[in-house]
Amino acid sequence: MTNIFKSVNDFVISFLNEHDVNTDDWTNVSTQGPLKKLLNKSMRANTQKDPNFPKRGKSAYLFFCSAMRNTVKDSLPDTAKATDVTRELGSRWNTLKADNSRSKELAKYNEQATEDKQRYKSELEAYEPNEKVVMSKKMRVKNADAPKRAKSAYLFFCSDQREEVKKSLGDTSSATDITRELGKRWNKLKDANGTAKFEALATKDRERYYEEKSPGQSIPEKAKKPVPVEKVSKKKEPVKKEPVKKEPVKKEPVKKEPVEKVSKKKEPVKKAAPKKAVAKKA
Repeated sequence: MTNIFKSVNDFVISFLNEHDVNTDDWTNVSTQGPLKKLLNKSMRANTQKDPNFPKRGKSAYLFFCSAMRNTVKDSLPDTAKATDVTRELGSRWNTLKADNSRSKELAKYNEQATEDKQRYKSELEAYEPNEKVVMSKKMRVKNADAPKRAKSAYLFFCSDQREEVKKSLGDTSSATDITRELGKRWNKLKDANGTAKFEALATKDRERYYEEKSPGQSIPEKAKKPVPVEKVSKKKEPVKKEPVKKEPVKKEPVKKEPVEKVSKKKEPVKKAAPKKAVAKKA
């Protein structure tokens, strides 16, 4: 889709440039958005699925739902929605798995799922794709002559431990229970640094895959498993500053010159002599 969208844009822009037409209106978001939607819609309309392509295998839960759907519908009120039916089916399925006394009933659905899986696998091998039908990526059949991809260390571990896990969990365990238990054991093994055996098998299988893919070619650097490097914390440790010892500054005593004290005693005020009385003439 991206290549088609780019090709259309390049063609239109080159056409506009040849005719000296401004391309701003074409490259605008208001024009590009509807164009992309139109191309997407056209691509979906032209994509067809092959009706003869094998139908995928059903799980044990889906077989249980097919068998119990009508019973559940009858047990619920008439106003119940499809979501209510699905919720009740899920609740009854969990009850069935947890009840050890109903192990035979659960085994019946598991057997049906296994048989359907084998049916799908055999039909897929016998399937001949129709060249006239454009198939989606999910429907494409792998090339039988292509080398089998290399397995990871975890997959080698699962192949080695699966039967032991099955026995430890019992016949009533589902595929998800086994996968969950395998994941727990793998994590414990990694914490104990005990995965070296399976890592070596994975490396050998990786070499086999690249040898079959391109004889004589060594494993590319990108495909080599990187050696785990301890993560270094980016947080900088605070720098401890040593206290700077300040030497005491010796202050020389300032010699003060003696200041003459001024007496605050007030001098006595001299009173004026009393006036003599003048004798009045007769």
